[in-house]
Amino acid sequence: MSRSSATWLVFVACLILAVAAMLWVSRSLIGLDDAQREAQQRAALEEAVRLALWRMDSAMGPLLAQEANRPYFTYRPFYTERLAFSAGLAELRPSEVRIASPLLTQRTPMVRVYFQIDPDGRVTSPQVPVGEMRAAADRAAVPAELIEESARRLALLEPSLHTAALARKLTPIDSDNSLTAVTVAPPPIPPESEQQLAQIEDDNQQGYAAKSMRQQKSQNLSEYQQRSKLSQNGQPSQIATPRPTPAQREETPDAAQGAMRPVPVGSSIILARRVRIDRREWVQGCELDWPAVQRWLLEGVGDVLPRASLALAADGAVDPSRMMASIPVVLAPGALPVDVAALVPVSTVRATLAAAWAALAVAVVAVGLLLAGVMRLSDRRAAFVSAVTHELRTPLTTFRLYTEMLAQGRVADEVQRRSYLDTLRGEAERLSHLVENVLAHARLERRRARVNIDPIPLQRILDRTTDRLARRAEQSGMTLAVEVSPQAAAAAVRADPVSVDQVLMNLVDNACKYAASATDRRIHLEVTLDAGRKMALLGVRDHGPGIPPRRARRLFNAFEKSASEAASTAPGIGLGLALSRRLARAMGGNLLHRPTGGGALFVLWLSLVTD
Repeated sequence: MSRSSATWLVFVACLILAVAAMLWVSRSLIGLDDAQREAQQRAALEEAVRLALWRMDSAMGPLLAQEANRPYFTYRPFYTERLAFSAGLAELRPSEVRIASPLLTQRTPMVRVYFQIDPDGRVTSPQVPVGEMRAAADRAAVPAELIEESARRLALLEPSLHTAALARKLTPIDSDNSLTAVTVAPPPIPPESEQQLAQIEDDNQQGYAAKSMRQQKSQNLSEYQQRSKLSQNGQPSQIATPRPTPAQREETPDAAQGAMRPVPVGSSIILARRVRIDRREWVQGCELDWPAVQRWLLEGVGDVLPRASLALAADGAVDPSRMMASIPVVLAPGALPVDVAALVPVSTVRATLAAAWAALAVAVVAVGLLLAGVMRLSDRRAAFVSAVTHELRTPLTTFRLYTEMLAQGRVADEVQRRSYLDTLRGEAERLSHLVENVLAHARLERRRARVNIDPIPLQRILDRTTDRLARRAEQSGMTLAVEVSPQAAAAAVRADPVSVDQVLMNLVDNACKYAASATDRRIHLEVTLDAGRKMALLGVRDHGPGIPPRRARRLFNAFEKSASEAASTAPGIGLGLALSRRLARAMGGNLLHRPTGGGALFVLWLSLVTD
């Protein structure tokens, strides 16, 4: 495995570990964030439920207090002043003045029908007078249709009023005749629920959620008990009745009435209580108009729980967080109209994770690019060392061989001796050109190169460099053909003559090396103007094999030639074109390669001086 492959393998392994760790952390944090958002939504729902229950219990309070405060004698269609204080539920005397019960003459909202069960189990209603009381009701102008409607409602209710079963659900009458409050005992949390909560709380993975749920259960139970106390405090502990006269007190029986208690019966709710007269017990109460009560209560909480519904509480344990304290009704809250967690578009955890992933991506890209750059630089350095080593080996060998022969006097022929000296001079110039390119590239890399850009006649630049270019072409057995247009000969450019000379020298040197096998031995230096772009174009063209397209993409990359390429191709280290382009751009111009039908063409662009 190569060093480069091993490096990339380690990088990929580290990347996989980092991504795996980030995925684990992200999954954990998103799970916690989801749990927190769910807890916020649940807390908002519980708060809305508590507010709705407080409203509904507060709304039911006056209705329950009104029914609990009704005297027992109002459950007869008619009664006298004497009955109000003494004779209880005894029959009326012929000469007594009859007072119509308010239950007969008035209709109570939210109440369907009133009823009374005597000790013998007979069901009557103050709203359904019979016998002579019916005639009295007609004389009192009570509408007959109201009486008939009450009779139908009583007939529908009567089968559900089982005296024994109903009496067991009612509050007993205290011995001191005091009245207990209308209340529903808070249902206890089942033991199995307590065990489940304790088990969940011991679970380390769900400990936080279990604690929150247990605290919520405890808070809900406390709220329910507080609402129960408020419902109790809203009703008097003793029915207040007018104080009887001494004559009336003589006929006052032993009378007491118990607390009014809501009891679910079938698909409705009744309010019932016990009444004791002379040690005999009656049951009095009324049937609530449950559909009307339900609509009324839900309208009062529509702003906080628009999707709520109410249902009668079944026997057994009921979640106190959903039950009304005044009547046995369970609230089904439904969903909140607004997702509380959605009010914050992006949570802090998710935003932090997004930033962390973005930072990880940037870090991976940066490290990858840095690693690729370092490895590319290492490869280029290795290629440069190999190419320079190969490029120096041949001239150094020539120097050593020829200098030894000349020093030892082995070359007696003057012509051959001069030929050896010309060869040594050519190799010295090639080495000098190589060193000059390397030093110039190093200065450009360190940004220490000084390019003096001044207006200068284009002909002066050509006069300065043409002889040197022609001599380099002659060393390779080629000729330099200079072609300058009349407009270009009179033009001036903004350039550095030294840099232009170095660029043209690199181009001619490449033409001499790569077009050495060409039949046409000419190298053309063509100078023209592009008036539209205000540029002078100096083209160097040869008649060699040209440059393949796949090779043309890497022409201007420095040190692209490896040691093997340097050995199999023309001499050079692959630096001349890269240096030439950088020098051209430093002067405000450019160096481009132009494909032709045969040979290679490079064009140096220089800015014209315009007045």
